Amino acid sequence: MNYDFRLVEIFADFLNTKDLKKLRSPVLSIMKAGVDDEEALRIMIAESQGIDTSGKDKDFFRKYFPLCLKKLDPAPYLADEYLKKVKFDDKKIGDCKLFYDSYAPYEPFVFDDIYSFFDGTLIPKVGFFDRKFSFPAISENGRIWMTVTPNEINTMRPQIERAQGNITLLGLGLGYFAFHSALNEKVEKITVIEKNRAIIDLYESLLKPQFINADKISIVEGDAYTLAEEGKLPASDFVFCDLWRDVSDGVIGYKRLKKTESVYPGVKFSYWIEKSIDFYL
Repeated sequence: MNYDFRLVEIFADFLNTKDLKKLRSPVLSIMKAGVDDEEALRIMIAESQGIDTSGKDKDFFRKYFPLCLKKLDPAPYLADEYLKKVKFDDKKIGDCKLFYDSYAPYEPFVFDDIYSFFDGTLIPKVGFFDRKFSFPAISENGRIWMTVTPNEINTMRPQIERAQGNITLLGLGLGYFAFHSALNEKVEKITVIEKNRAIIDLYESLLKPQFINADKISIVEGDAYTLAEEGKLPASDFVFCDLWRDVSDGVIGYKRLKKTESVYPGVKFSYWIEKSIDFYL
């Protein structure tokens, strides 16, 4: 099927080029015209990308933009067991820093996988809160690489529910997948492969002491790609791969790991944001 990427490109361009922390004032200004905050932000995004929302592009705007942008309720995310349980002060080890980042009021962000509308138009899932929302993050050399945001929560939940038996996680991150897998009664043992020693040290010193059932989790320091390709992954029933920041770098890593599946017959492999990656292959 040939997919239409127009909406993905429109929203990606806005998210990558605008000062997203300063949208509250212009959104409130548009709302004075009698529209709600969802509609105000949709209009702002569309018109900034050259969409004529009341003229020639009106039907396009009315049909698709309500599917792409939603106001989110923070309560279900704040109730996530990881965000409730795990707390820390800022900490830097090596090239990595563990800290709290935040979304500003009306700051749009991707909160779930892309999906295909019935006509082949790809729909990005972009949301916003009307208040500040803080979340854990890890930066490497000043670049944010790992977070626990609504996007991670929504896109990892189905794989966490699928996991059972002995599982292997490729990539530690902030330990979100490991934390929830340890709560899963169907999961017996969790082996995490992580190559960055600083990430491991942050986990061991700050995160692990707060994890429930942390005794289920063991860390192996090593390069997950190399170990997978050499047939050296631990004996597992389920492997979850989370070695990329987003779709742009995920495509290459995903294709590389998919080639190794035949080396592990009977093992179920799952990949973070696989649905979104598939549309680019």
